[in-house]
Amino acid sequence: EAGDVPRALACLAEDVRWTDKNFAPFLGVREAERFIRSSAVLGQGVAFVVTGWAEDVTRRKVGVTWELRGASGELLPIAALGTSLVTFDENRSLIVEMLDHAQPLAPLPGELQLPLGALVSRLVEAKREGAVRLPGGMVLPLPDLQ
Repeated sequence: EAGDVPRALACLAEDVRWTDKNFAPFLGVREAERFIRSSAVLGQGVAFVVTGWAEDVTRRKVGVTWELRGASGELLPIAALGTSLVTFDENRSLIVEMLDHAQPLAPLPGELQLPLGALVSRLVEAKREGAVRLPGGMVLPLPDLQ
């Protein structure tokens, strides 16, 4: 959520297997890094909210339900609800396997979901602020469409 890619990578085993039903599996920390970096484009206007969790200490697993919410607290319109199942190594310090399932599965290919999610995030933020902020600091006011 905070876009801290190095901190996220420090949680993953070198041979991590990350499966997201909307993408091909990410095998190894380098492939997972590309996914994490592309997820960081969602921007500061998006919050990853954990809504519930359960743990099986014996099997070293944690299950998490989550939501993606905009700055005003609204659910994002693209794959905003999900479940993740995480398996830790024997020392319970690194993630060795992750299975993500966004609900409902978006009909778009996974490669389009993150860029589209980033665009939607920026549009939601622009609507809230009443203007679009462009790279370089330029601000374009939005017309009142009501």
